[in-house]
Amino acid sequence: METKAQRTRRGLLDAAERLVDRHGAARLTLSAVAEEAGVSKGGLLYHFGTKDELIAAMLDRRFARFDNNRLRKIADDSRTVGRRSRAYLLATAEEKAPEAAAGLLAAVASNPELLQPLRQRYAAWQQELMDDGLLPAQGTAIRLIADGLWLSELMGFAPPDPSLRQEVIDLACAMTRGE
Repeated sequence: METKAQRTRRGLLDAAERLVDRHGAARLTLSAVAEEAGVSKGGLLYHFGTKDELIAAMLDRRFARFDNNRLRKIADDSRTVGRRSRAYLLATAEEKAPEAAAGLLAAVASNPELLQPLRQRYAAWQQELMDDGLLPAQGTAIRLIADGLWLSELMGFAPPDPSLRQEVIDLACAMTRGE
């Protein structure tokens, strides 16, 4: 069961994500988060002493959720070869770019050093894909397809329509099965 402190912390992170989504990362302030969450600034500071701590928690929460989804997909995949690549692709495809990017955008706008733990996660994911039973270039290509699709949707860089998007995902999945 979630404690009151855990609920408050979750509410603060939710409020920060909503603010970034609605107003952009440059407008993320501790005062705005406190107001959005309906808590005092002191209440926010109890959970997050600095804006960097808040952003780091936003990143950690989002990518922990992604990693849990990715790991579930690996566990549910009966095929050994390519399953990590498929899981990465499918977990990324399920991420809703604007909502999933709030912490990332806030870190880029506020303090890019906050991205270092994420860089480490990406390096670990990349290594997993290189050891997935596929050619290393295949696992890397799958990751870059997934990341590129996500980025095109996040930034509005000519994202494919839903039908073409699914075709791209299906094609990339077929690549993980050697088809």
